[in-house]
Amino acid sequence: MSMPVSDFSANQNLTLEEFQRFAETHEGMWELYDGVPVRMQSPSPEHQWICHEVMSQFREYFRNRNCIPLQELDVCVSQQGQETRKPDVLVFCNKNQLKGNLVYAPQLVVEIWSPSNFMKERLEKMRTYQQAGIKEFWQIDYTNRDFAVVTLNDSNLASISGGTFQDDIISEYFPDLRVSLAEYDNFLAQIR
Repeated sequence: MSMPVSDFSANQNLTLEEFQRFAETHEGMWELYDGVPVRMQSPSPEHQWICHEVMSQFREYFRNRNCIPLQELDVCVSQQGQETRKPDVLVFCNKNQLKGNLVYAPQLVVEIWSPSNFMKERLEKMRTYQQAGIKEFWQIDYTNRDFAVVTLNDSNLASISGGTFQDDIISEYFPDLRVSLAEYDNFLAQIR
């Protein structure tokens, strides 16, 4: 869940460079919405487990390939440079997409939803990532134990597939990329 920061005037607009300096000097995780820094909520144990599971399977898949999976880097999502998002996991395949701590149009982003993420926020992020040129967007919901994979073709038309945690998450953009979250219930049994 995102919350506007209280020590910053909404009348001011930060550039990407100013925002990155701001985020480095303020505790917590931040995104930039219309030039205004927004503090992100701390992730839950369920969120962290899924993020770790996705990253470990991504690292294995992308080993010896030209793409790099990373966690929680800022992604520029607007032409004007007034907006960033910090997906839970992202994949980019060209070193020119990375400028400092900012990634432009990664090929794949993963968002792990919590109960505090409302449908409006989910739809807004999907539109934002689509407009930013991101080819595939995974939405993983640990409360409902389901997921959706949104893949954009060259005409920017989306195909959507999905399933439950008993199904593998399958990428359309990256051949043979499959992620399993089938051990999620075992994890929950350990922490509850």
